[in-house]
Amino acid sequence: MKQDYYETLGIERGADAAAIKQSYRRLAMKYHPDRNPDDETAEEKFKSIQEAYAILSDPQKKEMYDRHGHAAFNSGGGGGGARGQDFSSVFDDLFSDFFGNATRSSARQRVLSIRLKFEESILGCKKELQLNEPTICSACRGSGADPKAKVEGCPDCQGSGQIRTNRGFFTIQETCKRCRGQGRIVKIPCHVCKGEGRRRIARKLAVKIPAGIQDGETMRLPIGDSQDEFVLRVTVEPHPLFERDGDNIHISIPVSITVAALGGYVEAPMAAGGKVKITVHPETQSGAILRLRGRGAPNVRGHDTGDMLCHILVETPINLTDTQKKLLRSFEESLKKKQDRHSPQEKSWLEKAKTLFSDD
Repeated sequence: MKQDYYETLGIERGADAAAIKQSYRRLAMKYHPDRNPDDETAEEKFKSIQEAYAILSDPQKKEMYDRHGHAAFNSGGGGGGARGQDFSSVFDDLFSDFFGNATRSSARQRVLSIRLKFEESILGCKKELQLNEPTICSACRGSGADPKAKVEGCPDCQGSGQIRTNRGFFTIQETCKRCRGQGRIVKIPCHVCKGEGRRRIARKLAVKIPAGIQDGETMRLPIGDSQDEFVLRVTVEPHPLFERDGDNIHISIPVSITVAALGGYVEAPMAAGGKVKITVHPETQSGAILRLRGRGAPNVRGHDTGDMLCHILVETPINLTDTQKKLLRSFEESLKKKQDRHSPQEKSWLEKAKTLFSDD
C-alpha cells in the first residue's frame, strides 16, 4: 500500500501550510539524488516526497485527500503526484534557503578591504582606493577571439551555452563547460585580452570614511554606472592605550599612591586628539572607573557620542631607598592602630576568609 502523505513528510494531519513547506524543504534537500549518488533508494524517496507535497501544498487537493485518501486520485483526474506540478518556484526557495537570500543579488558583489589606524576610525578620514575595473576589450569587442579569426559554434551545447540533463522528473540546466556559456569556440584568442573578452582598467577612487566607524563594519560604495556592487570592509588597527567597546572608549591611567590617597589631578590623552585633565578624588582605590561623558567615540549613525572610561591603576613605588622604606614602615605602623578606618577592604576580606578556614 502507498504510504500516507502525512507520514511521508513526517507531519501531523493538522499541520498548516508553513509546516508542510518546511518539512518538504528539509526532506527534499536530504534525499535529493544529486546529494546521494551512492544511495539507490534516495531517488524513490525523493519522488515520494515530491508527490506528497504536490497534494498537501494545494488546498483543494489536500481537502480531497483528507476526505478520501489516495482513492481521490486513483482515477487519474485529480492531478496528484509530482509529474503534474511545476517545481521551479519550490527549488528557488530551496536554493535561497541553502545558499542564503543574497545568492542572486550578490553574484556581482565585490568586496574591498581597507585598514585604518585607531585615530582615523574615531575622527573619520579620506582614503584613496585602487580599483581594477573590468571593461569590454576594444580589440575584440568582447568576443574574446582574434578579430581576423573564425568563430565556430560550440558542438556540445549547439551554440546555446547551456547543457540540459534529465534527472528523474527534472531537467537540470548547467553552463556548458567547453565554451563556458559563450556558445562558441574561440580557436585563436584575442592577443590583447587573451580570450577573456574583458580587460581590467586601473582606477583610483576617493572614499570618505565616516567618524566613528568600527572594526569589521562595511560600507556600500556608489561607483557611477558600474554593474558591480562594491562593499568596503573596514579593519581598525589596535591601539596601545585605548580599547573600544561599542561607542565607549576605555583607558588605564596609572596614578601614584600619594595622589590616590590625597587626591589630585592627572592628564590623560583622548582618542580624538589632545588631552584632558582628570580629577582624582582623595582615597581613590585601584580599579576605580572615572567616566568622562561625551569623550568617547562618535556614533557613525548620528546617535550620542560614547563615553571615555578611565580605569585608575594605583602604582606601587619601586626602587625605594632605605630612608623611603623606613618612612613607609613607620607609616604602616601608624595605620595599624585604626585598621578598620584605614583599610576597610582588608578587614572585609579577612572576615570572609575566616569563614573558609574555620573548623565549624
